[in-house]
Order: sequence, then structure tokens, then C-alpha cells
Amino acid sequence: MQKFLIILFFLLLNSSYVFSDEKNYFLSLKKNKVYVRYGPGKNYPIKYIYKKKFLPVKVIDKKENFRRIIDHKKNSGWIHSIMLTKPNSLIVLEEKIVFKKYPNLMKLKLFLLKLSNVIFVRMSGSGSSILAYFYSKKAAENARRKFKKKFNSYWCITSKTI
Repeated sequence: MQKFLIILFFLLLNSSYVFSDEKNYFLSLKKNKVYVRYGPGKNYPIKYIYKKKFLPVKVIDKKENFRRIIDHKKNSGWIHSIMLTKPNSLIVLEEKIVFKKYPNLMKLKLFLLKLSNVIFVRMSGSGSSILAYFYSKKAAENARRKFKKKFNSYWCITSKTI
């Protein structure tokens, strides 16, 4: 009986934690094309379209099968929950500081982002390199050739991730 009362007392003290539904959390876009709507339903018009798989978004509200999200640029809207997945990417905000000081690095990143079959492009944590991940070896090789043609003074290699 004493164990039961202690557990009940603990649950009552922490009921907001135990029974609450975490309101703000991060997810990633599941597909390369995700519709963002003005409201929580397919009958609401499309506000804009994300075209970047794995883009991290913050869930700030939910209604049935829809989640209200906000991205790193403060764009918000409603996305069907089936188009979201557990987070597997992040955005390095320090890039903004580096790109402001060295605009040529931003040109490199933007060029890489516009190439076909790119998954994502990131600056390394130390800022010493810009990495681009592609869906296939062929796509990576094509990107390397295009990159070397446009930016021949920069070092560029392809490698396999493990």
C-alpha cells in the first residue's frame, strides 16, 4: 500500500511531465517535394513547396494528421504527418557568419546545391571544407566535373562514405 501511495504521489507531482504531449520538437522532411498548406487539411490551399529532402523543421502545433511547422527562415505552415520523419539533419547557423565574411564560399555552396541529385551540402564543422552528398557515384562524378570546370582553382575530390 505504501509503494502505491508513493507512486501515486510521484505521478501527481509530475503529471504535467508524464501526461503532457511535447509541443515543440524537430522532424525532417521525408520527400524531395513536400506541400506546405495554409491550414491543417488537404482542402486548404498550398502556401509553398519544399524541394529539399531531410530539411529540419520544428513542429509547433498539431491537428489530427497535420503538423504546423516552422523552418530556420521562420516560414511556417501545415504539413501532413506522413511527409515528416525523425530528424536526421541539422543546419549549421555558423555558416551565415562565415559566408558573410567570405562570400566566395557561399557561391561554392549555392553552385553545389543547384546540381542534380544532391542530397545536401554543408560546411565542415571547422569550416575548412564544403561537403556535398549525392544519391549515386555517377551523380557525384558529374558534379565534380561541373565543379572543376567552373571553379578550377579549388581542390575537389569524390569519395565513398562508409
